[in-house]
Amino acid sequence: MNHDDPKPLIGISMCLLGNNVRHDGGNCANSFANKSLSAFFKWYPVCPEVGSGMSTPRPALRLVEKGGSIRLLESKSGVDHTQQMLDYNATVVHKLSKVGLQGFILKSKSPSCGMKRVTVYGEAGNKLFMRNGLFAEALQKALPYLPVEEDGRLNDVPLREHFIERVYAFGRWQAFRAEAPSRKGLVAFQQRHKMQLHAHNPVLATKLGRIAGNHDRLPLGQLLDRYEKTFFTCLAKPAQKGRHANVMHHLMGFLKNDIDAGDKQELLEQIEAYRLHHTPLSVPLTLLNHHLRHHPHPWVRSQTYLQPYPGALRLGQILVG
Repeated sequence: MNHDDPKPLIGISMCLLGNNVRHDGGNCANSFANKSLSAFFKWYPVCPEVGSGMSTPRPALRLVEKGGSIRLLESKSGVDHTQQMLDYNATVVHKLSKVGLQGFILKSKSPSCGMKRVTVYGEAGNKLFMRNGLFAEALQKALPYLPVEEDGRLNDVPLREHFIERVYAFGRWQAFRAEAPSRKGLVAFQQRHKMQLHAHNPVLATKLGRIAGNHDRLPLGQLLDRYEKTFFTCLAKPAQKGRHANVMHHLMGFLKNDIDAGDKQELLEQIEAYRLHHTPLSVPLTLLNHHLRHHPHPWVRSQTYLQPYPGALRLGQILVG
């Protein structure tokens, strides 16, 4: 995280920003990224195909299983571009690991950038299976905890909220590790994230508390590595509505002596409406934050759960492409 520029630096497939770098000379401009997220993120554009030396326009490419390995071939001529792509990936991914990225948005189904849903063909042209594109594979191997998402999946509200939540959690962790981390600091980091983690996975959240307490007396480097792996595993899947409701009920307990019966009933009704899919998370969360501002509790107000990313980024309130 760059403290001089509070905007997270996000890698993005260059075509999604409207750059004409696709094989046909066009682009795949993503209006949500361009019109909405650009106000909050700073972009780091990447086009592996152009970056590796291919021209625009150029022949279409696809992944082919050949001789027991995955090759990047021109669809019609069969010209092999695998090695130049692998060489490019090795160079650029090393560079990306040094620039302070907090996330990456990839172009879906691209043989270089696609995630999981890129078709691999047999030599006879038959479809065999699906996997990551070559650049996406290299990126995720080199930066396994970096939040990565595809453009198409950003159309799904819970998935894009989850992506942005992870972007800011990743930034907080990177900032913590960059600032002379200590065992005491790790305990404080865990305490700030406790309710956010419980909303995702209560079992791993409890495990993280034990890791932060360092009952195994690990050296600091090993302790941080173990915590990091478990932290991002905990956040890897979107939080379920029932777990969100449980966390809000828990936090509401800190208000039991401060708000009247009518306010309690209203808050309970809004939490239940969210749990039943009748209202977005922002409704009970905004109401809960309202009461907590008027009746502050130091530990509760420190919880990242209450504002996992800037309030202006509450995605139900910004333009959807």
